[in-house]
Amino acid sequence: MGSVLCEEDEHARGSAPASVRSASVDHEAVLEEDLFKDDHGASMPIWVIVVLVIAVFAVSSAGATFALVQDVAALRLGAWRLQMTSMLISPAFAWQFYRLEPALRRKTLRNVHKMAFSGLCLALHFSCWIWGLKHTSLIHAYLFVSVTPLVIAVGTLVLRKPISTGELAGTGLGVFGAIVLTFGHSQKAGEATLQGDIVTLGGAIFIIGYLQVGADLRRWMPLMVMAFPVTGIAGLCMAAASLVLEGSVVAPLDRGSILGWMAGVHLLPLLWLAIVPGIVGHQGLNLALKYISPLALSLTTATEPLIGSIIGYILGLTKPPGLYIYAGGALIIAATVIVTVASHVRKAAGAGSIKRQLSYSTLAHQEPLPEAATLELLPIIDGVLAVEHRLHTFDPRHPVPEVV
Repeated sequence: MGSVLCEEDEHARGSAPASVRSASVDHEAVLEEDLFKDDHGASMPIWVIVVLVIAVFAVSSAGATFALVQDVAALRLGAWRLQMTSMLISPAFAWQFYRLEPALRRKTLRNVHKMAFSGLCLALHFSCWIWGLKHTSLIHAYLFVSVTPLVIAVGTLVLRKPISTGELAGTGLGVFGAIVLTFGHSQKAGEATLQGDIVTLGGAIFIIGYLQVGADLRRWMPLMVMAFPVTGIAGLCMAAASLVLEGSVVAPLDRGSILGWMAGVHLLPLLWLAIVPGIVGHQGLNLALKYISPLALSLTTATEPLIGSIIGYILGLTKPPGLYIYAGGALIIAATVIVTVASHVRKAAGAGSIKRQLSYSTLAHQEPLPEAATLELLPIIDGVLAVEHRLHTFDPRHPVPEVV
């Protein structure tokens, strides 16, 4: 984690992103730095895949850990977890925020409303999931909370944002895998109700706001500068919900208090929830949001029921996973690979198209693409496309050397 923070810190204090706002811009630097990167501002290193796998396993351990704590109300326990996570990451936040360039610090403060919205979405997701799980069957809860990738894909189509056939096909396969996976869980964990189903579906929708805002901020904002306020706001929101819905109190600091974790109540399970699912898990996912799309990330986290079932079995909390769970998990993993590859192919093709347009317009003594259009297209370009020949100069007044 220390090396990650160092890399994040160097990014925050390093060079500002290339701009195309003035005639004196070095367009070669623009193309190298921005044009052939993915839509989150950086090409994806191999280590991101390792971090993502570890993060998904870490997040999946939360369900089994929650099951070990039976005498604390659900929303209150969720608030404890988020509050403790915020406390543990606060030194890293202070360090990264202090070392921000003044311009980035001002930009961060201008985006506080986005972080507040992201924290609210995270709190609503947790609250809907926990409440819905207690008011519908387990199979319905897993089914409705796993439709996040489908909602993202439909939203992308409605908003007319770029998405390929491969991404849509992978999303469909992932949702089908989630349906198969749910049949591996027993119906005995509660009776299905329409109210519980609707609330659980709301949890699948609210997490989209958290992912989308995170993807936007992580293009330029260091990890802990974003994670601390988002997690802290989510913890405050869940504490407020617990006060209203569960009859929690502020004092005394015991099992009934929204600050009960400060008295050491269930210290070991809470430390696990705060460090493993909270920091390693959710902050690992936040780290990955800089390199992969929210759609691919949501498909990856859909394997949580499979991994959670295995962890629960190891801890003696559940029966061994059956054929449906393994088959559904395999389909979701395959869908994640398909969506990720299809996304890279689509954005790489877009990068090649823009490169050809820029080269042709210059060589033919035509006006280059409008700067606003170039800026609009830059975020959708993927970093896996290699540039075989650089554009040595890019001056609208003179043709560039031959580009192959």
